[in-house]
Amino acid sequence: MPFRIAPYHRNLIAVIVTMAGATFSYSFTFPLLSLMMERRGFDSTLIGLNTAAEAVAIFAVAPLAPMLLRRLGTSGLMLGAIALRLASFLALPLLPDPSYWFILRFVMGGAASLMWIVSEAWINEVVPEHTRGRILALYTMAVAGGYALGPFVLAQTGSEGWLPFLTAAAIMTGAIAATLAAHGHAPRLDGNRSAALPAYFLLAPLVMLCCFVVSAVDIIFVTFLPIYGPNLGLEADRALYLLTVLGIGGIVLQYPIGWLADRMDRRVLTLIIAAILLGGGAALPFVLSRPPIDLAFMFVLGGLVSALYTMGNILMGERFRGGDLAAASTLFAVMWSLGSLIGPPSGGLALDIAPIYGLPAAMTLMVLPIIPVALGTIMRRAKARAIPNPADSP
Repeated sequence: MPFRIAPYHRNLIAVIVTMAGATFSYSFTFPLLSLMMERRGFDSTLIGLNTAAEAVAIFAVAPLAPMLLRRLGTSGLMLGAIALRLASFLALPLLPDPSYWFILRFVMGGAASLMWIVSEAWINEVVPEHTRGRILALYTMAVAGGYALGPFVLAQTGSEGWLPFLTAAAIMTGAIAATLAAHGHAPRLDGNRSAALPAYFLLAPLVMLCCFVVSAVDIIFVTFLPIYGPNLGLEADRALYLLTVLGIGGIVLQYPIGWLADRMDRRVLTLIIAAILLGGGAALPFVLSRPPIDLAFMFVLGGLVSALYTMGNILMGERFRGGDLAAASTLFAVMWSLGSLIGPPSGGLALDIAPIYGLPAAMTLMVLPIIPVALGTIMRRAKARAIPNPADSP
């Protein structure tokens, strides 16, 4: 009897493999191209501007994503986005002039943004409510795993010649194969959205804040922990080890948190996670200089930061369907980009003002808005449940 994979599992495999491929592509491409440009003598400002071209592409793509989903379908748009990113990526070594790289990286960023938007709408549409927390925890683990894989693979291939490009392209073809396997089974995200794109922030502020905060806090840590650590007396290598532990925690702790999300009020769980992160931010300068407590601390901190992303995704899928889910997923991706743009200058300014307490203060200020928004959401839901429905009256 031939082995067959059920349509539901085809969908899950397609989304999880594709998203891991997308995040691998980010974490592989950024350092690869930075090293190549540095070797050619380009200054750091030009390298930074070239990298930013990928980040800003989301703002051009976002208004088009819901329409493209309706016209091309879920798997059709995903396949097109993967193919566009691959073609642009492989064109980079053929066009060494950095002026072309701005265009190519903008296209790459737009394609990756579409992959991100489609995958989150896709997985939220197909997962059943009673397992949403656990499945989306696995999805977040794939996101984190893809990020972790990129630098490791680059260390094996080096940054010269065609080998890194062909290796990355080969890995990305796995995303194409997984999406093709689900073609014909992917859900349709039809229907018009019920509001303008920015209005989805007001419809689901907790969802959007979670994504923004994770993006901002994560990039602040990745960018500034190696600089902040020596301010506390840490060696540079120790700070890099702590970043590694932060990433491991972001992978390992997602499933237990997803399990909890399937067994308790998800808004209350989000509030608890944010409250612990506030305490963790305040404790940062006192704990990082105390090995081995610092390792356990960063493991838990990384898990909880990533958990906010998991919770935002869970709550988005619980709240929206169809065209509204496509629009909400689009704004979710925009919030990630906003966090990536706002986080580094905010963290850098805070670190310049206060070398010891600036970074913890930046993290705390980023997380703080989640507390009143989560409390307000919990109170509104409790009030709505307390009002009897006339339709239930005898």
